[in-house]
Amino acid sequence: MSDARPPEKQWEAWERELVARLEEFGISRLADTTGMDTPGVPTASAIKPATSDVIWVYSGKGRSQSQARVTAVMECLERSGALWPSETRWIIDTPGVLQRTHEVWGPDRFTYRRRDSVQPDDPQVWVQATKLTDDRGHVMVPADLCFNGRRPAGLPPSPFLLSTSNGLAASFRLEDAVAHGLSEVIERDVVSCAEVRASHLGYRYLAAIAERFGLSRSALGSYEDNTELAMTIDRDSLPDESLEIAKRYEAAGLDLVIKALPNDFDLPAFGVAAVEQADLTRHLGCAGYAVRSSSASALESALLELAQTRATDLQGAREDRHEPEKQRLDDIPERHWLATAGKHPRPYEDRQTEVGPDSLVERCAKAGLPDVAYVEFPGWPGISVVRVLVPEAETWHVTGGWSSFGPRLRAQADRC
Repeated sequence: MSDARPPEKQWEAWERELVARLEEFGISRLADTTGMDTPGVPTASAIKPATSDVIWVYSGKGRSQSQARVTAVMECLERSGALWPSETRWIIDTPGVLQRTHEVWGPDRFTYRRRDSVQPDDPQVWVQATKLTDDRGHVMVPADLCFNGRRPAGLPPSPFLLSTSNGLAASFRLEDAVAHGLSEVIERDVVSCAEVRASHLGYRYLAAIAERFGLSRSALGSYEDNTELAMTIDRDSLPDESLEIAKRYEAAGLDLVIKALPNDFDLPAFGVAAVEQADLTRHLGCAGYAVRSSSASALESALLELAQTRATDLQGAREDRHEPEKQRLDDIPERHWLATAGKHPRPYEDRQTEVGPDSLVERCAKAGLPDVAYVEFPGWPGISVVRVLVPEAETWHVTGGWSSFGPRLRAQADRC
């Protein structure tokens, strides 16, 4: 994988290839959604209705409509390629029995919150994954962390309270798909750690004090986030490519906040947020995040993801539903860890690091996450679809707080 931006001719070639195969993919149409939002950053959607996925509209973004259409199709393929299959591809067994013949990463290795009704020695659904560490051998992992969409009837209950698309990726090469999926898991970990450290741990500390003295949590008043944990970036210092995108938002009347996110992986990571009044009583708050091997690519990707997030909110994600799907804010947050600029903005600094699955695995190990594996799904010729799993990676953000803390956040919480 390389963070070097493909030339526009390459995006146009990929677009032609994918558009010619829409019927094969089950995609009913592609839509240009750029005009739904005021900044004019190119966005697109791919519609694949009547599947077992929870959404049928898949969004993409880019510097051009060709790039937006390609990324929309790929998002559709990564989710629909990982749907629970009709044929049996899994194993049903108890962890204890399975461990006699296989290496097993059980549900307790992951931070997704688990059901109290599912006991550790209950039969569970497993699937084989390929390790990216050690001998590149195989390991059995919970199938509910791998497959996407509605589960088939008759299976033992999932040990997890919810499922996510975290770590799903599709690409023209297996190596690129794995690198993309792992980058997403790292990104969700980075954002989770920043969000918890800047906001939730501080409140937890005060709540513990209140409990110690027998006070109601309402006595804490309005807790304020730490707006300085993630470093605010001076907009005027952005490189030309990112500055051009930022100016589109500002020309549309949006105040951007751009922050560099601290992380244990020593990788360039950015978060971008914009809040605007959507109607007389509600506000639309959206964000974009990215972790890449270079600062320029991470910043540009975060700015583009903000456009995709806004387009998804405005369009919706189901063909058969018409009610609003996004919860709007009653008020503009005055001190949000990402949406509120820090008092001391710093200039943008360019960084370039190694790329590829192996180097990302090494960075995970240095961050205290030594185990990485992936499941490859049978999909379409020339398209690789994978789910990447990293035990103990933080998932607080992607689950909306429905996660337990991994070792690093537990250590932070214990110090509070």
